[in-house]
Amino acid sequence: MRMLGLDPATGALLYETLHDDMDPDNPAQNIQYRHDSTLSNKRIPVALPDILSCDDDYIYMRAQRFDFQGVRQHIDRYAVTDQTGTGAHIFGSTGFLDDSWFHRTYWIWGKDQTESWAGWMDAARETAAGRILSKDGPSIYGYGRYAKYVTEVAVPGDSSWDAKTCATPIEYRLFGAPLAVSGWIDVLNSIDPSGGLDPQDVPFSVEAWIKVDQAGRDGAIVARGGTSHGYALYLEGGVPTFAVRVNNGTLNKVVASEAVPVGQWVHVAGVLTATPQVKVYINGAPKGTAAADGFIQDDPGDEMEIGTELDSSGGDYTTPYPFNGGIDEVRLYINRALSDAEVAAHYTNPAGIANPDTGLVLYYPFSDGTATDLSGNGHDGAKNGALATITGKVGNALQFTNSGSGAPGTYYWERDIPLHVRAMAKIGDKLVIAGPANVVDTEYAFDHYGDRRMQARLRQQVLAIDGKLGALMHVVSCATGETISECRLSVTPTFDGMAVIGGKLYISMTDGTILCYEGM
Repeated sequence: MRMLGLDPATGALLYETLHDDMDPDNPAQNIQYRHDSTLSNKRIPVALPDILSCDDDYIYMRAQRFDFQGVRQHIDRYAVTDQTGTGAHIFGSTGFLDDSWFHRTYWIWGKDQTESWAGWMDAARETAAGRILSKDGPSIYGYGRYAKYVTEVAVPGDSSWDAKTCATPIEYRLFGAPLAVSGWIDVLNSIDPSGGLDPQDVPFSVEAWIKVDQAGRDGAIVARGGTSHGYALYLEGGVPTFAVRVNNGTLNKVVASEAVPVGQWVHVAGVLTATPQVKVYINGAPKGTAAADGFIQDDPGDEMEIGTELDSSGGDYTTPYPFNGGIDEVRLYINRALSDAEVAAHYTNPAGIANPDTGLVLYYPFSDGTATDLSGNGHDGAKNGALATITGKVGNALQFTNSGSGAPGTYYWERDIPLHVRAMAKIGDKLVIAGPANVVDTEYAFDHYGDRRMQARLRQQVLAIDGKLGALMHVVSCATGETISECRLSVTPTFDGMAVIGGKLYISMTDGTILCYEGM
């Protein structure tokens, strides 16, 4: 299989890579032997082409990850429990082109799945999955099986046989979920349209005011990146810690010599100096210094996160790593290591810090309750969760309340809905879904299959699925899953045929027409 990169303006060939059945690290050996020489797991790398997708860091073909030169980045399969961090993306196990609604045609938010039919359900037990998904920031929405039906189809006599769950009466629901943690996620994501937050190969400084309500708190205050490239200013047991990932993953961190006091605003800062060293400060005073092995080697692919770190860890902790408390006056300086005297001055007179200032690329005062960047660089943030405005160190601040345990698989909400979702899109704080009516309670049908009225209802369901009865469209709240409005459609939408562009909703229908809605 050949992968080609073309210049979109001219069509010129930028690169061409060949992927065949031989192991690139051992060209004399077939790649199927790489994972298990006995072939018992049959977990060879993805080989079937599909609609490609990408993010800021990689190109994806189903579960396979490539760099922007077409080179595969992770040929060995991931453990099914490893679904977060670098490489997490939405993919379809049988590809995005399969719209047959075959019950194992599942979309997955993650990095990999186990082998073919026998392990199709394993990834769905570890991460968000469904017939269709829509991701936005730290949240994901979908239409998929209830958890008890995420199971292999057994046969009578197997030890796992249970008639109702194993004979495939599939009952679906609409859900909203975090990418990684339980409970509502309070997190603020900064947007970097110009690359101005890039910390690679330079010293930098990050600072904030925080307020915790109890001793021993953990949590990321400001973090960006992951285990390869990144940094984090965080609390560990109430003690400020500053960590950087340099030299493609080497962790250098410095732990403060004391914990932050409880119930008062505290100034914390982390600095990577030109020496290089990592330094951490509390209330303007240096509280720890450690040698660093270098600078961050690449611009981290993740957005900067304030109040938690969701995916791969920039520090020495397991994600998600939520912070509980107030955060105010966040500043990031790139290509500038604040001196001890400058950090002390920022603590003594937080309202008198120069703005604009040399190296200041991001400044969130939070005084108006928004995440507007007042540095003049346009790195406005997006608030997610129930972030409240409180009295801060200077003006107002944001309160982060993260009570989630960090256990995957806990949903914000789950809702029975009267339609089978074929199309889905998020617009603002609303989720739009559309599809044929759901007229059968599958569990009830399993127990009453022979009833005359049930047979009539099942025939009606077939007509609906075939598009003979039109469709329903619902607008639901992303916060609660409750239906806000609904309408009937005379034609069924095509699978995944919904998109939001310029604030307008477009739907591709199975009769070849396109609908456009605005004012939603």
